[in-house]
Amino acid sequence: MTSFMIDEAVNKQTSQRWLADDNCPFCGIITSKQSAFKVFETDMVIAFLDILPIRAGHTLVVPKIHCPNLSDLPPDYSRAVGEALSTVASAITKGSTISTQHNDLNVVCNQGYGQAVPHVHFHIVPAPRVGDVAVQPKGTTGPMDHQSMVRSEYDRREELDDNAGKDMADRIKSKL
Repeated sequence: MTSFMIDEAVNKQTSQRWLADDNCPFCGIITSKQSAFKVFETDMVIAFLDILPIRAGHTLVVPKIHCPNLSDLPPDYSRAVGEALSTVASAITKGSTISTQHNDLNVVCNQGYGQAVPHVHFHIVPAPRVGDVAVQPKGTTGPMDHQSMVRSEYDRREELDDNAGKDMADRIKSKL
């Protein structure tokens, strides 16, 4: 390869491709144009509470570059996201940070299918215990099977209240 071709390839990787997208809500949070309940932040990663949580403590871990696909995320950002996932997951499961008070979590990253926001992000969702009364639909008694529990939780999602969000973010941050 000639030097101009090498320079072009290097410059292409760091060019407009990673700039913030004005239409991306996560880029808006990263640039502080939109508010969020932040729980963790470095120069490469930010973590904040999901505005429509599945369960208390549902947190998103997001790289600070606009990259729609995990498969395109540069290695240095992949490492930073991995470290943040471990740090935030540890804080969520420590002590009585969340109401479930156990170590079970779901960690999910969608690419394309099921991805509501086209910006790489991981969900850290505290898992309930099968039979947990907190996830039972009103009027039911006894333990629920896994499928019924998942459906019930999805149907009960509500927008995160400002006071509850601030309180949860503070509790998670206190465990970092």
